[in-house]
Amino acid sequence: MPITKGRKMSPEAPERSMPPVAFVDELKQVLAHLNDFGYLQQHALAARLAATTDPPEPAAGIRLRRAVLRAIESMSPGADVGFRSPHARTYNLLQLHYVEGFTVQEAARELGISERQAYRDIRRGEDSLAVLLEPIFLGSGDVETGPELGAAQLSAPSREIERLNTQSRPVDLHGLLRQAQRSVEKLAALHGTAIVVTAPPHTTTEFLTVPELAQQLLISVLSQIVQTDSPRLEIALEKAHHELHIALRYTPTLDERSGFNLVTAQLADQLGWKIYRHEEPDGQQAVILVLPGSDPTVLVIDDNEGLVELLKRYLRGYAYRVIGATSAQEGLQRAQEIQCDGIVLDVMMPQMDGWKVLQVLRSDAKTSRIPIIICSVINDPELAYSLGASLMLPKPVRRDDVLRALRELGISR
Repeated sequence: MPITKGRKMSPEAPERSMPPVAFVDELKQVLAHLNDFGYLQQHALAARLAATTDPPEPAAGIRLRRAVLRAIESMSPGADVGFRSPHARTYNLLQLHYVEGFTVQEAARELGISERQAYRDIRRGEDSLAVLLEPIFLGSGDVETGPELGAAQLSAPSREIERLNTQSRPVDLHGLLRQAQRSVEKLAALHGTAIVVTAPPHTTTEFLTVPELAQQLLISVLSQIVQTDSPRLEIALEKAHHELHIALRYTPTLDERSGFNLVTAQLADQLGWKIYRHEEPDGQQAVILVLPGSDPTVLVIDDNEGLVELLKRYLRGYAYRVIGATSAQEGLQRAQEIQCDGIVLDVMMPQMDGWKVLQVLRSDAKTSRIPIIICSVINDPELAYSLGASLMLPKPVRRDDVLRALRELGISR
């Protein structure tokens, strides 16, 4: 019997066929008009969504756009992958070309690849989106929950961390440390470790962070240090130049591993914290957590979650902290809660457009002085400035444009 070379197919895991060509073509039409709400509302795929509700859904075009954006976002390799990494290329091309409005040539230049490679990757990305979205439009998938993820993807550490990475808000850092200390008290008792937390007088302990992630990071670090059987673990809040440090000093009596585990590193990366380890002159080991307390905070208000991701990648390494809000209401609430240094605001949003948001922000004493950059496909600088915008950036927006705008408004360290 002849041997056939190639991939072995398992009857339990058949290869998934491509969606019908007609559906792929319809999806490409939607992608080409992703920022045209009128077109989307009249599209055949929107009609299919409207037919699934009783009475028919009047905003089916908005639901269609959200389903496509959610599918694109599900292809993100995570914030820890570099902007020009090959692993992020297809995702970034879809974001730049279809969501942000870059031409294929411009997107290729932004990512440092050839135009031919960009076209190949975009076609591959379109096929992947069709596979993700087929169950929603041609099967029994749920447009509100988006593409189904496998068990391995859902339980991956990076996705679990992204699930927790909800919103930054002001928290009492000293309180977080106390909670982390309580969480490892029993473990510390088993290893004979006394934990002491101190903070010098007049040290501000209110800090803008994602408390769920920060709490897990602190517990993880404390747990790993306690397991070295150090008799004493001293935790101190320290000010160093423009930064806030959490210093953990201890004397291990057991061999410790050379570094922290992967989850700890991913938590720190998501928070924008840095972890250093060194030996003190007295022989103690020290772990220093450096918090980005003095980095300017930029609030991005855009119903497209991908823009927040894009700006985070653009500003990585430039000492900025990016916080996202995916609706006008959430953006107004976040602007009240956090002391942001600048706001990047889209115009085309459902329920309340960016022009209205701009007027509300300018009429509120708490937010009236915050520099606001209008970033939209609607390029109307005269209207933007008349309503109180500080600068206008037409989409598609490039890294250099964003950096130049922030620095022009004095939003930099």
